[in-house]
Amino acid sequence: MYGVVGKNGFNDIQLTRVDIQQNELIVQCNQPVVAVHFIGQNGVEKKVVLQSDRAAYEFQPEDTYIRTEILSEHCKLYLNPVFRHDGQPMRSDSANINWIQTSTFRLVFMGIIGTGFIIRRRVPLRNRKRRLLIKNILLLLKTKLESEFF
Repeated sequence: MYGVVGKNGFNDIQLTRVDIQQNELIVQCNQPVVAVHFIGQNGVEKKVVLQSDRAAYEFQPEDTYIRTEILSEHCKLYLNPVFRHDGQPMRSDSANINWIQTSTFRLVFMGIIGTGFIIRRRVPLRNRKRRLLIKNILLLLKTKLESEFF
C-alpha cells in the first residue's frame, strides 16, 4: 500500500515491485524516477538512489523499520513502512471503555449543566456579581468532577 501526492491527482509512475530478500528491501517502478529515499527512525535518511527505476536498501542492525519515498517529476509516492521483528506476533493494544465511569461522568456533567440552566432561569441575573458567582460555582463543580474521574 502506498499514498500518492501529485498535482491534480496526476501520477506519472507506477510501483511494479516491492520485495524483501534476506535483509534487503527492494522497490522498483515502471520507469526511472528522480529519487528514492529510504528513511529510518526519527526521519533519518538512510539512503538515496538517484535517476533509477530500481532501488534497494539493506537493513542495518539498528534499523527497526524503513519507509520509502519515491519522487518523480510530477508526483511523490509514500510507501508504508517495513518493520523488522523477531517473527513473533506483533503486540496489538486496544482501548477498553469503562462504561460505569463514563456513564457516571456524563450523568453528573448533564446534571451540572441542567442545574446551571435552572438556576439561571430562577435567579434574576441583573446583578453582575450574581452572574459571576454562578459561573464560579459551575466552574468549581466541573473541576471537582474532572479531578475525581481523571
